[in-house]
Amino acid sequence: MSVTQSSFSPVQNQSGTGSQRILSRRFTDVEHFKEFYGYRQLEITQLTPGFLKSEFLSVKIGNLYFIRNRANHRIQSWGAKQKDYLTFSIVWVAVGDNFYSHKRPISSPTSLFGFDRQRDVDLVTAPGMMTDVLIPVETFQSYANQLQRHDFDDRFLVTNHVILLPHQMR
Repeated sequence: MSVTQSSFSPVQNQSGTGSQRILSRRFTDVEHFKEFYGYRQLEITQLTPGFLKSEFLSVKIGNLYFIRNRANHRIQSWGAKQKDYLTFSIVWVAVGDNFYSHKRPISSPTSLFGFDRQRDVDLVTAPGMMTDVLIPVETFQSYANQLQRHDFDDRFLVTNHVILLPHQMR
């Protein structure tokens, strides 16, 4: 079976900010991985031969999504982004090679990337693990205004990549 484990759990939210949901899936076949991501209309290709072991974990808190992806092979993904959300991605572990976004190597875990709404997804992963945080555009703009971070505008977002710290986060 290609989807080795799948679970969905609505979680009672103690904070009163809305429902929390957790979705966890494991894949051993790239075709079922593609099917799962079908709603995103992404093209996905396994670039290295062998048995795929991939995990997906999504936690929804209010209108924010925290998504962790892990795979044991190089995967290429490309296609349209979700237009109502900003995606901020970070690579935690890259085994043997770099992750690449728009043909640019991504340093793990010092780089935050993927947040330009005008660019489509163009990602090549190494075996490893990454996390995406999806935040509605309106929510991001509201929080940036409340924090008086007027520099978090389209000029910032179009860079699509920023170095967080000079040293790796631990």
